[in-house]
Amino acid sequence: MAPNYNYISEIAMSKMSWNLKVRVVRLWHIPDREKPKNSNSIVLIIQDEKGDRIHATIGRAVMRIFKTKIHEIGLYVMKNFVVGLNNLKIKTNKHKLKLTFSHRTSVDEISDPQFSLNIFNFKPFQHLTNQVEVDENELFGSGREVNLERFSQTTSQRSYSVSEELAAGKVEEGKIWIVATVVNLELERRWSYVVCKKCLKKVDKIGNKFYCKKCERVDHFALKRYRLQVRVIDVTGSISLLLWDREATKLTGKSADTLKEGVVETSSAAYECSHPLEIDAILDRKFMFKLTVKPSNIEENDEVYIVVKVSDDEDLIQKYSPSSEAEAYAFTDSVADNEMISPALTPSKRTRDNAGPTTVEVDDDAGQLSSNRVKRVIKKEKNP
Repeated sequence: MAPNYNYISEIAMSKMSWNLKVRVVRLWHIPDREKPKNSNSIVLIIQDEKGDRIHATIGRAVMRIFKTKIHEIGLYVMKNFVVGLNNLKIKTNKHKLKLTFSHRTSVDEISDPQFSLNIFNFKPFQHLTNQVEVDENELFGSGREVNLERFSQTTSQRSYSVSEELAAGKVEEGKIWIVATVVNLELERRWSYVVCKKCLKKVDKIGNKFYCKKCERVDHFALKRYRLQVRVIDVTGSISLLLWDREATKLTGKSADTLKEGVVETSSAAYECSHPLEIDAILDRKFMFKLTVKPSNIEENDEVYIVVKVSDDEDLIQKYSPSSEAEAYAFTDSVADNEMISPALTPSKRTRDNAGPTTVEVDDDAGQLSSNRVKRVIKKEKNP
């Protein structure tokens, strides 16, 4: 029986289990700011047999897995991605979503002479010189910045995704608890930073020494602290979370100072990712996160939300997790219409009808959550 592939036009944020047969029409490397000869990430534009395209990114955390497997113009079967909104300032295609490779992604090169090699969309010169008709998404490397517009893309008639509501700017500032699974490490800005041993403020590295501006002193040693960004998901979509030292230590169970750098690094690749293997232990695990919605999340479409508290209490996680979430994350092909806590919930006061997910009104501590507080209202948390 012939494999059942998804089309790019079908992709939504409701799951990771997309099975694509695509050609890589463009591939390039984003250089590391600190070491320009190294790569920070790999960017792909992939196209299916219908000619539809979507933006995909291979981050630092998984470059070692895919760096030798994928080549421009190659034809591949690719499965299982983290799906997010395409809020890139310069867009390379019209799709409103983008894909991110994770440790769950699989890639196999195939041969199919019947798969189209038509990767160009030629236009008359008069069309390209007409500023009204020209589509900047069609001009690779044009260097012209596309206006970043807010939008709300409905991913499913049965599952309301409030992560899209965040992108549309329909939220308020505040804090909210969520239940979500960590599916990817976003290490493009590293996983840690160094601080002064005395005042614990960030220091500048000068050669083999560290300078603290606050203490106005130079030291041969500094302490390492977490700055860990991850991607989390539930059946409604995915968002990025930033965990500072206290919260990241809670997740990993180890302090940043005890972890060794470079344990996954190899000498065969200059752009190899470098992070401690212990951090990988948080992947595929479900937590309760308390996050902050800042003005930049609302006004500037900042997709990263800061975590201020973490709980791994299994009883609470089980209590507030929808029964369908485990099945959806296990790469099934359908998403049930169940009540859920979305990873992109906000404290905006909004009411949904019976087709939408439920949210949880919570107190300051996760331990104070109670089942009788489940309701269809997202209530803004009061500041003490």
